[in-house]
Amino acid sequence: MEAGIHTASEKTAQKRLKIVFLITKSNWGGAQRYVFDLVTHYSNNHEVVVGLGGDGPLKTTLENRLIRTHSIPSLQRDISFKKEVGTFFDLVKFIRLEKPDVVHLNSSKIGGLGGLACRIAGVKNIIFTAHGWAFNEQRSWPSRAFILFLHWITVLLSTHTIAVSQKTAEDIAYLPLIKNRITTIHNGIQPFARYSKTESRRLISERVPALKKIPTKTLWLGTISELHPNKGLVHLIKAVARLKQRSEMPAFVVVIIGEGEQRNTLETLIKESGLEQNVFLLGAIPSAAEYLNAFDIFTLTSHTEGLPYVLLEAGIAHLPVVASKVGGIPEIIEQLENGILVRANDQKELIEALTILLTDKQKRERLGTALQKHILEHFSLAQTLSQTEQLYLSA
Repeated sequence: MEAGIHTASEKTAQKRLKIVFLITKSNWGGAQRYVFDLVTHYSNNHEVVVGLGGDGPLKTTLENRLIRTHSIPSLQRDISFKKEVGTFFDLVKFIRLEKPDVVHLNSSKIGGLGGLACRIAGVKNIIFTAHGWAFNEQRSWPSRAFILFLHWITVLLSTHTIAVSQKTAEDIAYLPLIKNRITTIHNGIQPFARYSKTESRRLISERVPALKKIPTKTLWLGTISELHPNKGLVHLIKAVARLKQRSEMPAFVVVIIGEGEQRNTLETLIKESGLEQNVFLLGAIPSAAEYLNAFDIFTLTSHTEGLPYVLLEAGIAHLPVVASKVGGIPEIIEQLENGILVRANDQKELIEALTILLTDKQKRERLGTALQKHILEHFSLAQTLSQTEQLYLSA
């Protein structure tokens, strides 16, 4: 694997705090990655505890790092009024037992319940991180309005809200009484180890034997994404089906790393489109970013996003990117300077963008280089840690 650079925050805490982090699920996604980064770095200078639901990868990974975790069983079950009441009282009991200086809430569900529980328990510094807003998802307008109201209450209950992008902040800051409670702190990243192109493709091909038959010069267009309607993968596959009809296109395949509820839908679409030898669903792969060098082009066709880590990882890996112009993505990608932005659900724009990168090697190299430089200069993990810690110390 290529050597990664691992730097810790150079900030020395002015005082040692007890910080409780709360997150709804212990699977591995953007919010979980965020909690992991903060917890593992702050544990050097502060006492940290993580409350979460389930026994997923986040819990296991933290415990392997000797980070103390606390399971909240009621967070593992389906939503019901009885469950929510039970979760609330479990949270109050847990918080009162721990007596933290700071509680840092992550995800919408734990944000509202946790914020109220913290107020009841007398916590003075309640931080909520908004990784994105559920009212931006494709829902009916009454549902979106109700969810917006709940998010507003969550921000009011917190002493301060971190928005992971400026767009995330703007989406809610117009509501009464909360504008001064919101601070934008971009997600940050540090360089990480990756397999070489040859090795990453070899390892991926062991999972999908059909890829072993792909000619060496074939371009790999790839993404790391949950198989969820919000990620726009149906849109991507339909665009690929149309691109494959163009004789001028170089040989390419699409590799999708991730798992989720839309697998059957995507498998059916791939088969109906005759793309069984062109589009491959790999499923979830631990430490998927380590395989990014397998790709020549990276795509992110989401309908909604906060500020996606996977795009930062693709930049570190020197990949040219085609991404939807949603959420905080335009705060990372500058059109045709370090990537290509397309409107969500716009087939024509997506096809045109993919055509540019598939047919122009020099542009791929230039955009990949520019994005890597931009990420390293403006989205460092050290900066995220420092700015967040200032909020912890502000009470």
